[in-house]
Amino acid sequence: MDMHWLNFSHSAAQIIRLIKSMYPHSYTVTGGLTATYFAEEVMRNLPFLDFLITGDGAVPLLELIQQLKGQGNFKKFPICYTGITGVSIEE
Repeated sequence: MDMHWLNFSHSAAQIIRLIKSMYPHSYTVTGGLTATYFAEEVMRNLPFLDFLITGDGAVPLLELIQQLKGQGNFKKFPICYTGITGVSIEE
């Protein structure tokens, strides 16, 4: 779910919350300009959010999906925060 513009971020958060409530075992991911700028605040205030990708997210999103499919090590992602472990996994 894109959080590119601040004025759409609240609606994006509500949609992510709804998706997580309907599919609790799914992974939720966001990114975009607002998510990047306020990454720590977003992760702290949205406990239902599993991952936040900062900066250009095309390649990191693909790598994240590949890791999730293979149940790999999330620490391989240089520009990603995770709600699963509660820490930043930036390198």
